[in-house]
Amino acid sequence: MLTLLPAAPDLGDQRRQLLLRLVALRSIMLLVAVFSIWFFANVLERSLATPVLLGIVCAGVALTAFSLFRLRLPHTLRSMEMQAHIYADAVLLVALVFFAGGATNPFIYYALVLIAIYAAVYPGRRAWVFCISCAMAYSALMYADLSGHAHHGFSDFQIHLLGMWFNFVGSALLLCFFVSHFARALTEREASLAEAQREVLRQEHLVGIATMAASTAHHLGTPLSSMGIVLDELNSEDPEEVREAIELLQSQLQRCKTALNTLSRERTDPGRVSVASELLSALKEHYHLTQPSILPTWVLDDSAADTRINAELLLQHALINLVDNAIRAARQHVTCTFRSTASGIDIEIENDGSPIPEAVLENWGKPLSGKHREGLGLGIFLAHYSIEKAGGKLEATNLSTHGSRVVIRLPEIR
Repeated sequence: MLTLLPAAPDLGDQRRQLLLRLVALRSIMLLVAVFSIWFFANVLERSLATPVLLGIVCAGVALTAFSLFRLRLPHTLRSMEMQAHIYADAVLLVALVFFAGGATNPFIYYALVLIAIYAAVYPGRRAWVFCISCAMAYSALMYADLSGHAHHGFSDFQIHLLGMWFNFVGSALLLCFFVSHFARALTEREASLAEAQREVLRQEHLVGIATMAASTAHHLGTPLSSMGIVLDELNSEDPEEVREAIELLQSQLQRCKTALNTLSRERTDPGRVSVASELLSALKEHYHLTQPSILPTWVLDDSAADTRINAELLLQHALINLVDNAIRAARQHVTCTFRSTASGIDIEIENDGSPIPEAVLENWGKPLSGKHREGLGLGIFLAHYSIEKAGGKLEATNLSTHGSRVVIRLPEIR
């Protein structure tokens, strides 16, 4: 029984968790702001623009309520929506700092937390845009403070403000660079681990299929031998009119034995290098014997005839599987073309039938999910793996007029 490959992580759930954490951080920021306003106005008796600051806090509370309401909605959170929430937090922070001391307010360093979050979630160009925006906002606050103290000359206080500016901008740039770099490295590592896990599952699928094939070969061997003995006896005793039927049965039995012997040889000697013309001859012979409803048209470029490729039995079965699919889908014509390329050969299989469904194209080479169990795509999955094992690639497209094209790209063995 085949096990479905692991599903990709749900980005919607990840964004909901991120927004929930942002709401928690925003709530802490607003509580700290309210406490600071109360402490400076009542304990230290400092003059503050209290109505304006409380209005900004109320705006932050409204934004938090909206975020919580958004989390209750079933709609998926989009990337742009998440970025808007982080930008809104930055605007709230700058507004609070502007009306509560300007660049001298150490609360501005909370922007570094937002920069780290943004760089971790959206590494790269977007993180740099956010980082530079925060740096420019702080620079504007710094310019306003320095302009207000211009009549004092170049004082120690102004040097302190410049030091704060260099500290903030340098910290922001370093955070953005290193967090973005580490976030991208982690993303690539997770993708690599996910691909390795899928590869392990593919191997498990194929081991199970190979075990089933070996068992089938073992169970077929004895009955075929017994049938061959019985037919030999009948052939020597039965009258002439049944001789042709018996000879036909004998030829079919011989084909079964040949297939089993080939399977046994492949188990002991899986790899084989051949030229493209020999592979084409083997395919022609197969379809000459099987006599399908539509006989494929074979085309071999002269430049591709002597190209050495990995022509192991698994690859031949993969090509036969793909050609059979094209025959079943075709109306009248199936064409198989061997073309030479700079790196090897391309084998193009075209038919004039119905196009490949979009759901199959999107999951090309993968076992389909449970909602498509009426066609698991096992043959395509095995063909895809066999071609990859031979060092090639499998691609599929729909033709602009009608039908579809499957391209097998195989490297040249030098």
